[in-house]
Amino acid sequence: MLKLRVKSKRKKRDPGAGIDWVTFVKISEANVLDKPLALDANWCAARGVNPSDEIVLQLLRDVVSPFISYLKRRRGLERWHFLVHDRASGVPTTEDDKGAYLHLRLVFKHSINLNEKENLLSEPTRPLPGQVSFFPPVWHRFEMTRKVEGRTTEIGGIDLDLIKNRDVTWAWKFIDRQSEMVLEFINAHDWNKQDTGAMVRQTLQFWHYFSNMLQMNFR
Repeated sequence: MLKLRVKSKRKKRDPGAGIDWVTFVKISEANVLDKPLALDANWCAARGVNPSDEIVLQLLRDVVSPFISYLKRRRGLERWHFLVHDRASGVPTTEDDKGAYLHLRLVFKHSINLNEKENLLSEPTRPLPGQVSFFPPVWHRFEMTRKVEGRTTEIGGIDLDLIKNRDVTWAWKFIDRQSEMVLEFINAHDWNKQDTGAMVRQTLQFWHYFSNMLQMNFR
């Protein structure tokens, strides 16, 4: 009697399981590729804007965006997100470091193995076209890179009991999409046409629409 071999369906990997990576970029003028645009102090005070907002936007444009693009094309990055944290909220830095960091969490389609010759943040041996001179100044801005356990079943400040079936996977994916939307927003703009502080004003206006839709003040 002929035995038919039935192929079992491959179980889809749980997006919240496995090993993730984290890496950090300090929010500092020293990490900005171009000279930061000085925001007018009176303008900032009148609108409750932090002068470092411009630095954050520039770091996302010049450092995080090309880094994420490379990982998607060459290292199989599946999902990612970023938040701003300091030592008190999870950055593994020294006690005397009071600075804030862009905290990136990365999830890959396949496992990333490290050895002495290659690591996650190594400069590509064959940079992408047009980026030969761009990658070297970007790569060394990432620090404290390490593997971490898969995404937790709790998210700070989020009440999972309010989400159907306590679906923490949906919650993480929603945060991932927020990060993608931020980069999409930044990359959609022609920065050469902006005057001092224009991108901060533009960002505040677009995000104001979110608060307008929900009639809530997020800031």
